[in-house]
Amino acid sequence: LPDSGTLYHLSKVYAKYGYEPKRGKLVQLDDSVDRVLYERPKYDTENRHGAWGYFVWGNARVNLVGPSHILIASRFDNSDEQWQLVRNRASSPTWDPAGLGIHINRFIIGFDDLVHKSPGSTSETNSSRFLFSAPSKFLHRQAAAYGGTLEFALIALAGEIFSKNSASRHNLVEIQGTNGITLTFPLWNVSQSTNGIFSIPLNENSGWIQDPKNELLQWSVPSKCTFIQTLADIRYFYILGDFSDWYESIALEMSFFALAGELTLHIQSANFLFVLSFLPVLVDN
Repeated sequence: LPDSGTLYHLSKVYAKYGYEPKRGKLVQLDDSVDRVLYERPKYDTENRHGAWGYFVWGNARVNLVGPSHILIASRFDNSDEQWQLVRNRASSPTWDPAGLGIHINRFIIGFDDLVHKSPGSTSETNSSRFLFSAPSKFLHRQAAAYGGTLEFALIALAGEIFSKNSASRHNLVEIQGTNGITLTFPLWNVSQSTNGIFSIPLNENSGWIQDPKNELLQWSVPSKCTFIQTLADIRYFYILGDFSDWYESIALEMSFFALAGELTLHIQSANFLFVLSFLPVLVDN
C-alpha cells in the first residue's frame, strides 16, 4: 500500500452503475480487486524528491507522481545524497550549497585524482576518467521511466565540458542492468547548445546504444524489450564528469528520472480521486 494517499474499493453503486459516490471501503493488504480508487490527502504538496509513493498490484508496481511527472530525483538540498565518484577517484563528491547562475543551485563536485595517459598518446584513458555514480534510490525497479526523460545539469568549475576531442570518444551516461546489458548515451548525440542542461529521452530511438560485450562487434541500437528490461533492474547508473584530457572540476545539479506525460497520474488538485484499473501487460522481443 502507498505511504502517501489512500486506496479505496469502489462503492458498489459506482462499480455496477457508474453513479456517485465512488469511494467504498479501505483497501486492505490482502484484498483481491481489479479496480481501486486513489485519494490524495486534503492538504497536499508535491514531493520534490520524486514520487509520492507506490503500491504493488500482483507483479506490477504502480508509481504515484505529481504534476512535474518526476519519478525519482536528487536535489542536493542538504547533502550529496550518497552519490559517489568512481574509476579515477573512488570517493564521495564534495557537496556545495552555493548558487552559480540560473541553473546551478546546491550541487556536488567531482574532480580528478590522477590523470593517466594512454601510452604514446596525449589522451586520458577511459579507466582514468571519473564518473558520478547514482545512489540506490535510482537503481533497480525503474521500468516506469521508459518513455520519459533523464534530466540533469553539469557545469565546469575548472576545465571544459565539451573539449574538442571528447565528443567522438566518450559516453555521457551509462546504465547497466542486472541482465548484464549496458546501455550508453554517447557524447556525439549531444548538442553543444545544451549549455550543460541535459534532457535525454529514455527510449530506444533517441540515440542510446548497446554494448555488444565483444570488441569485434559493433555497438547497436537496443530493442524496446531490452531497454525496458534494463531499466526494470538497474545495477549501476553513471554520468560522465571527466570530459577533457587534463585535470578538471565538474558540478552536477538536480538529476532525475521523469515519466512520460501519457503514463502519469497527473494529479493537480488536493483531495483528487482517481480510479485505477489493472490489466496484464506483456512485453516481448
